[in-house]
Amino acid sequence: LAEKRRIVIDPPDAKGGYTITTRHTFTALADVTLDRSEPWGSVASGKWGAGYAGMTLRLADDVAAALAVRGYAGGTTPGDCTARETTFLDFTDPATGEGVTFTQLKAPPSARFYLWPDKRMINPSVVYTGPLTLKKGETLELAYRLAVHGDRRVTGGLAARPEERMDDGLIAGVTAEGTHVSWRWLDKKAYDLWRRVNGTVEKLTREPIVQTSDLFLPGYTNLTAEYSLDGKTFTPVRCTTENDMTFVRIPLADTNATVQATAVGDLNGDGAYDYVVKTPQGSIDPWELVWHKSDSTYKLEAHDSSGALLWIRDLGWNIEQGIWYSPFLVADLFGDWREEFVVAQKGELLTHHKDKAVLTLLEADSVIEKDFQTVAPEMSLGDMVKVISRCTRNMFPVVDERGVLLGIVLLDNIRNIMFRPELYNRFHVAKFMVSAPAKILINTPMDKIMEIFDDTKAWNLPVVDEGGHYIGFMSKSKIFNSYREVLVDNFSGD
Repeated sequence: LAEKRRIVIDPPDAKGGYTITTRHTFTALADVTLDRSEPWGSVASGKWGAGYAGMTLRLADDVAAALAVRGYAGGTTPGDCTARETTFLDFTDPATGEGVTFTQLKAPPSARFYLWPDKRMINPSVVYTGPLTLKKGETLELAYRLAVHGDRRVTGGLAARPEERMDDGLIAGVTAEGTHVSWRWLDKKAYDLWRRVNGTVEKLTREPIVQTSDLFLPGYTNLTAEYSLDGKTFTPVRCTTENDMTFVRIPLADTNATVQATAVGDLNGDGAYDYVVKTPQGSIDPWELVWHKSDSTYKLEAHDSSGALLWIRDLGWNIEQGIWYSPFLVADLFGDWREEFVVAQKGELLTHHKDKAVLTLLEADSVIEKDFQTVAPEMSLGDMVKVISRCTRNMFPVVDERGVLLGIVLLDNIRNIMFRPELYNRFHVAKFMVSAPAKILINTPMDKIMEIFDDTKAWNLPVVDEGGHYIGFMSKSKIFNSYREVLVDNFSGD
């Protein structure tokens, strides 16, 4: 075999993590069979061995004992992950969140992951299931990635489930037998009910209702009546009854459309549930014997709680008319009491707040640059010039003895004096430093950070903690690059 091998080692990230990627192309110079020692034992017996071949990760005894394994298919023990068609195995220390992920990027169908029972050896064996034969001139391509990672534990989780902001959901429907009024059972433990007809208000309950969230008024069929739970805000009868069914009628934008699916959620933040409706009814089975081209495209249309049309979205011809091809989700993705909708369309993921969705996935730490040289306010211009000569940056944060950010020095602002030695001892940093357009407080959400950049028109802004201590800089270009990476990694395949 002739081999071409390429190894790429990425620089460490802020948490010390790094990746090693290897790519191998083997060309058979003659007919060749690749084999391995026959696997022995069984996972069921708890003892097994052999069968391994190719790139191997070996761990020290104490490291292997500390790391918990997790497989692509959900395996959590060496037995779960051995001889499985898994794409990667992750080994993480539960106590520190640190570990390594071993990913098989490219391999033949015969490849299987192999682990020793004590996890000290991990190998995505190329020929685990049997020998592999290459004819002269044929090639075998393999690729692997080892990602040593820092702490991946999630911190700052919610102490309690956030309360969903909803209104009482009061609704009334009239049937031949009478009027049924119902509402949501929220924090209140007791409810009263009022009725208003032609401006006259009447309290219907002698005692507060404490054991249910509805009331039936037998024989009362006035369609003009309005109802209230506080005697102030009244809701008219909205339900329609046909064929012994009571429902709320919402006219679709296309009056000839049929409905395939409906989702509910508070789209506008008013506490009332709104509706996202997918039309038409058609559905296509993907089985090749019965599949046929869609007759038209799916549409999504949103209506508020009153039935008013909010928007319409055509999913386009890339989305087949079948439930397998067109799921959509309505949920509060950002905790702002407004529901978003998520749907695949034309090869990309759409939401009402797609930019916000991507920014939410960005970690602020990953876009903070910390290789800026700090200077003191009492530093002379001469010493400042020496600092500049050693750095590649054109911006220098000014901090006091406690590390508190006082301002910044911009190279462009001192370019006209930095080559005049007679001024080196006359001017000091405090004289020519300027205030930053804004300071970004650490832990500020990424969407708010982008608003600050837009408001200030700045390309670089300093990051400080609650005490004003300098941490680093954020740049628009760094955020945009990370944005594109997150977009590709998380949304390009949806």
